[in-house]
Order: sequence, then structure tokens, then C-alpha cells
Amino acid sequence: MTNLRMLGLALIASISGSQAFAQLDGPAPLAWRWTQSTVASPAGSPLVDGNTIYVAVGQRIYALDLETGNQKWKFPLVDPIDGYFRQAPIRVGNMIVAYADNKTIYAVDMVTGEKKWQHLAEGTISAGMVPVGDRVIAYGMSDGSLNTIFAESGMNVLSKPIQINGGYGGRIASYLNTVLIPTGLSNLIQVDAATGKIIKSRPFTNFAGDTRPVVFGDTIYLNSNAYVIALGGADLRPRWQRNCGDFVSFAPAAGPSGVALQTRDGKAMILNPVNGLPSFNIDLASQPATSPSIVGSNFLFTTLNGVMTLVDGKTGLVKWIYQIRPVVKFADNSQNPAGGGGRNGGPGGGGMMLGGGGGAQGNPASQEKTRIVSVPAAGPPVLAGSTLLVLTKDASLLAFDRENGVDLTPPVVDLTFPKQGQWYSSQRGLELFFTIDDEASGLRTDSVEVMVDGEKKTFKLGRDGVLNVRFGAANANGILMDGRRVITIRCKDWLGNEIEKSFSLLIDNTLPPVQVPKSLTGPDGRSGGGGGGAGNGGDGR
Repeated sequence: MTNLRMLGLALIASISGSQAFAQLDGPAPLAWRWTQSTVASPAGSPLVDGNTIYVAVGQRIYALDLETGNQKWKFPLVDPIDGYFRQAPIRVGNMIVAYADNKTIYAVDMVTGEKKWQHLAEGTISAGMVPVGDRVIAYGMSDGSLNTIFAESGMNVLSKPIQINGGYGGRIASYLNTVLIPTGLSNLIQVDAATGKIIKSRPFTNFAGDTRPVVFGDTIYLNSNAYVIALGGADLRPRWQRNCGDFVSFAPAAGPSGVALQTRDGKAMILNPVNGLPSFNIDLASQPATSPSIVGSNFLFTTLNGVMTLVDGKTGLVKWIYQIRPVVKFADNSQNPAGGGGRNGGPGGGGMMLGGGGGAQGNPASQEKTRIVSVPAAGPPVLAGSTLLVLTKDASLLAFDRENGVDLTPPVVDLTFPKQGQWYSSQRGLELFFTIDDEASGLRTDSVEVMVDGEKKTFKLGRDGVLNVRFGAANANGILMDGRRVITIRCKDWLGNEIEKSFSLLIDNTLPPVQVPKSLTGPDGRSGGGGGGAGNGGDGR
């Protein structure tokens, strides 16, 4: 990995499960990256307890060291399961519990990774699995039924699963000793986990299958089409509702500093948790990838173009933007690239799966590999002390830490088209394409400058790191004068490391124009955009 400094870390204090003192105030460098081989994208967030991270990726559950990313244990130890884990694990008591697409739930000791029990569900688990109190686990199946099992043994609590009228209209959650279920008939029902009886029910206009209740304190928040609604936990009575102007994708995130959400049109909003009045409205310029995260007094939003955006909870100002780059930079089905490991040579994964992405570089006739420019988060990022953890769709786990990570290198700038040092005409149009990247702390886009022989020029910079500069008689930059021209790019990363890099072109405006490869412009004439990880995964909730 370029731009990563695998240095020794100071001891991080034990972190409580509530992460009460966790805070992220601004940009943080990438301290380590762990990867694992899988053909199925993971979904959800890493689970953290003390100095141990738990993830369910591919055909195993892993326990990793928070400080280094090194593996503590894996389950199974020898042969993998005959299925794939596609959702995040949960903790119940002293066990880590995860379900796979083979209809099986596995419970392992959180210290040793030793299997405690496994439970075979009657159907595919599709509406999620949640702990209910500290003794019961509930899960929803694709046939519209709900089952509860004892956390200690994996044995059934109910004599048989109960059928949910109308099936599921979203994913389940828990409140005290009950299960909250958005139904396909657009009712939110509260079911006693021990008896299976419906305690309360509240009708809504419509659930679009993307609803999940979120509990904070004694309030339940949920998304319903363009609305976010706050309900009393004790009676399910509405406290307020807010029309957000467009479909609210994924569940909101709720905390003392506000209720954060993202809409389908690429907007992020922060609402007052007491009355639902909007505090801020931010344009993220891309559709959401997961639910937002609350990190101390700030909010973190993830989008499908692989970007994480940290927003100040008090002012609404952007404090950090980071685009997640994939481990595998180019798609090549003839190879199975080796996966990475933790810091200091710790255990790591095997080959990485490949994601679909942006345009290939250079001339398509050269059969170059397809460049994968970004990968979205698999679930909301998690803050553990000073370490921000992000699981991605390409089965990577990234750890950002300002105290323990080091970034002393500036962004990397390359000219991808045309080749420098050769003759070109700008009279009837000349386009230059550069890539700018910084994997350690991210490129600060407002620092980018483009100059030709010392004179500033206009440009377009995509979130995929592609910088496009256009020249021509009808362009604001005008034509380039004949002779040798020097194009200089200057930029910084979010921690202040700066680079100034120059490239040269030879200009003869009597020559015919050079044609830009379609792989760079895309089918609609614009520069190729960023792509994500491989499919087949969950929705990250």
C-alpha cells in the first residue's frame, strides 16, 4: 500500500461498549488496512469490544487487534463454513453471534473463537438478527415469520416461529425486551420476544422495504419514504415527523447532537432530536451507501462513490472528505491478487474480489485493465476511542487514527492522457486527464491548482480523483501557444502535505486534434466515474 506508514502504536486504553468518550474532530491518517478474500461482499459495521474488533467476512468470523489489525482468532479455524456471512455480527453476553446465507446462526466465544452452538433456521434470514435484552436473539425470515432463540444455547424460545401479517416492510430492531417490526402492511408492531404476542401496533402510510427502527434513549426513530418519524418507546405515539423532501435511504442515526439522515438525491440532513426541525442540509453529490454515523459531536456520511464526509454537528461545515480506494486497483480476471494483512506483518487475507468501476485508462484498443477507482463502505463507520473503523464492500477493514497513524507523504499526481513530451494541437480542442490520489488522509480538493507556464487555468475534478483540463478556441482556457508548454499541478492532503508536479507537452496547432479515448470520457462524453465493490452483498444496514 502506498502512502501508509506501518509504525508502532502507543497502547490504546480499553474502550467501553458504549463508546461514550469516542470523538473524531477532523482528518485522520490511515493507520492500517486489513483485507480478506471473499466472493461475497460483506455488509454492516465492525463490532468493537475493548481492544478487539469482530467482523464476519466471507466464510469466517474474525477477531482483530484494534491497535494493529493483526488477527487474534478466526472461526472456523480449519475448514470454512459451507456458506457466506453477509451481515455484521452481534454480541450477546460473552458470545459473538453471526448468521450466514446457509440458514445457520453461529455463536462463538468472544475471547477464544471457540464455537458454543449453532442454530439452523427454518428459512433464509432476510429481515435481520438482533439481541433482545441479554438472553434472547430474534431473527426475521424471508417467509415473513419471526423466531426467537436463547442466547445461551441457541434453542428455540417460541414453540414455533410466529407469522407476521403482511411480512416485512424493513428490518427488525429491539427495544428493551421486545422486537420492533416494520411490516409489509406498513404497521410498526412491537412483539414480546418471550411470548411472541403483539404488544402494540402503529399504522403508517407506507414502508418501502428500507425502513429500520433506531432506538436512542426512550425514543424510536424510523424512516418512511420521505419522512423521518420520532415515536415514544413506551407507547409508539408520534412525537414529531419531518418531510425531508425526497426518499430517505437507510435508517437515520440518532444521538444527543441530532438525527442524521441521507436522501436518495444525495442530500444529508441533521434534525433536532426534540422537535425534528432541520439544523443543516448538506449536498453530498452522490447517493448514500449506508446509514450515517454519529462520531462524538460530529456526523459521518458515506456515499456510493466511496466518499466519507465528516460534518461538524454544531456548524454543518465539512471537516474532512476521504474517498476509499480499493486494494485491487485494476480488474484482471486472469489473476487473483494476494490480500493484505495487519500492521507489522500480521495475519491477513488471500486474494481480493474485484469490483466494477470507472473507465479504463488510455486507449481502449490497447486492452488495458479496467481501473477501479473507489469502493463504498459496507456499513456505517464505527468510532472506537480515537480509531475510526470502516468495513468496505471489497472486504477491507480500514482504521484511521490521528494519534497512532502517520502521514508524511503528499498526494500522488499522474498524467493519464495524453502522453507527455509529444506533439499535440489545441486549436480545435485538447483535453488533459490527470489522476490525483492520497490514500493516507485524502485529497483536499479545495487546494488543487492547475497552471500552464505559471498561469492558472480552470479545470474539473471528479470525486474519482480524475482531473480534466480543456483547451480550445471555444474554451475558457483558450488555446495553447505553439512550443513547449509546462502544466503544473499543485495540491495538498487533509494533513497539509503538499506536492507541486509539472508535466510538459509540445504544441503545434497545425496538427489535427487528438481524440480522447471513450474509456476516459464515458458513453455520455464525461470523464469516467467511480465504481464500487462486487455485488451479492447486503444493504449495509
